Amino acid sequence: MIGEAASIDETPVAAAMPVPLRITSLTLCDFRAFPDPISFDLAAKNLLVYGENGSGKSSIFHALRHFFDLRPPIIASVKNVFSGRDINQFKVEVTFNDETPLVSWSSARHPSQIPGADPRVTETARRKSCLDYRALLDTNYMHGENRPNLFEVSVARLLADFPITVEGGTVTTIGELWSEVEKAKPWNYNHSLERIQKACVDFNEGLRSALNALHPHLEVFLNAMTRGAIAIKPFTFGGVTYQHGWWRRDRTINGRELFPEVIFNGYELVTPQTFLNEARLSALGLAMYLAGRLACVPAGGERLKLLVLDDVLIGLDHDNRTPVLRLLQDHFLDWQVVVLTHDRVWFDMARQFYEGSDQWVWAEIYADGDGGRANPSVKMPNGDLVRAALDDCTTNLAANSLPSAATSARRAFEWALKRFCERRRVQVPFTMNPKENDLELLLNAATAWVELPGTNRANVTPILSELRMYRAGVLNPQSHADAPNPSRQEIEGVLLAIQRLRAAISNNSIH
Repeated sequence: MIGEAASIDETPVAAAMPVPLRITSLTLCDFRAFPDPISFDLAAKNLLVYGENGSGKSSIFHALRHFFDLRPPIIASVKNVFSGRDINQFKVEVTFNDETPLVSWSSARHPSQIPGADPRVTETARRKSCLDYRALLDTNYMHGENRPNLFEVSVARLLADFPITVEGGTVTTIGELWSEVEKAKPWNYNHSLERIQKACVDFNEGLRSALNALHPHLEVFLNAMTRGAIAIKPFTFGGVTYQHGWWRRDRTINGRELFPEVIFNGYELVTPQTFLNEARLSALGLAMYLAGRLACVPAGGERLKLLVLDDVLIGLDHDNRTPVLRLLQDHFLDWQVVVLTHDRVWFDMARQFYEGSDQWVWAEIYADGDGGRANPSVKMPNGDLVRAALDDCTTNLAANSLPSAATSARRAFEWALKRFCERRRVQVPFTMNPKENDLELLLNAATAWVELPGTNRANVTPILSELRMYRAGVLNPQSHADAPNPSRQEIEGVLLAIQRLRAAISNNSIH
């Protein structure tokens, strides 16, 4: 019979807190969009990546997915077809923080292959979750106008690796229990039914245990991501049974049904995909997958738990993406998380959200070239957001790329002004209109704060006045493409003004 959910992490508790296994670097060569060697320094932290469509962003997703895979694809299917390199130059390399040599996937072998499989790779393969926007389709959009049946996706993906202890103390998973059901079907009419009946009982008890573990996490995630608008009842699973028959075509497994009971603002939705908008459906699907990860993989332990998300937030409104960032921060502390996006605005928002945290690094990918022959380049502008934008501005100035320099200057101004208002607790007027220019509100509020009588803030006044002057030109976010290009002198003046504002942020004598 089925016992309690088994714990994958069975390492004895040591006297000192163990250091969790983490990836410190990822190197690709001749893999999909990366014809030449290129490396990402994760520094054993989470990674946030921005890349325009076609820049190679999703190649990182596939590299991690296939590197930590028990059944990797053949190299020919992921090799860059335009590189002209010999297959012996193909590689995906990972370095861990355990001070051991790097682990390589090359034409010689994959690190999960037996004999000689690397246990760090094989163990992570059982714990990882790599989701792209297509994965969310399984929970909602693939059902047309029918009531969503989540049985197949739960058994194959959501809860496939949920650990279960069976009779005798053996640890198995939901996926393996279902495989046993499939294999136990009798080959002829006179075959004993004992094996198939026991397999069905074991699977039913196991799946019910997994669903019970899933629901508390799902409630938390849905409440946070939809602000309480969507709830879901605990899953009711009737169980599968074997139907015997004389003809093989009549021997089937019945009961493969798992219907979510979704509640939206107090109303039960039989077909949520025909009523909820894209943002709420995306939130529902993402909440299921994230909850499934926490249900399947126990907290704690030294082993690597890897979560890779490739553009899974594109269906969410910007206002609903921040809760996801908070959920990752609060509930996936012992995971290494990689988030990839083509949305520059959201990338900048996420950087600001996580700034000050020592758990994240950032990377930007840019494609130089045309189509499949592109040769992506990587920038990792980690550290102070304002400083990074100012450095970009200086680099673009040196390259005589004035429009790009102006864009970087505007980004630096926005972050510096927001930082100033936050650190100085400047009161900013509230507006119901999201189209209002919030930077103008911030600038007005900061000016009013500086000019309050009886304060020692007068030395900030000329800084804000100079920045306001530049708002008509370089710092005007409404500049049109056909407007005159900003001058080098203007951009250099903006740089100096922003640097003085940064100094005012950290000047403790101003209060």
